Amino acid sequence: MDITFSKLEHADLRQAYDLCMKTFGENTDLSEVERVYQRYGDDPDYYFIVGKAGGKVVAYATVAMVNNLFDGERPIATLWYVCVDEDLRRRGAAAKMIAEIEKTARSRGCSCLFLSAVKGNIPAEEFYRAVGFRDELESAFIKIL
Repeated sequence: MDITFSKLEHADLRQAYDLCMKTFGENTDLSEVERVYQRYGDDPDYYFIVGKAGGKVVAYATVAMVNNLFDGERPIATLWYVCVDEDLRRRGAAAKMIAEIEKTARSRGCSCLFLSAVKGNIPAEEFYRAVGFRDELESAFIKIL
């Protein structure tokens, strides 16, 4: 499987949107996604990454670089909406995307990658552990507003 990774281009926004909505069972309005893309698409602290195979978007993730006052010039890369087309799961696509994200984060001087997964999503938990994420160091807490 030949997948190439790049920064999300506006022309691929609809395919990335469809992939995320299908993967996560959400129903976010496309116009809202368009507004966010317009606002942050060129922001160097955001990296919307897509994986394409045969011209089709088959993988997507949002990467946000966050600086903490006490971490100095070493931002943390946070990952959101990590998803891969169902037909390509367990075939290396997600691992390749994580490797690409890690390469980008290292080039930006990031100190770590951070993500959360829905509690009890065993395949996701096993995958993240397999590609080097550790879950015994901290607990993530989320408060929905």
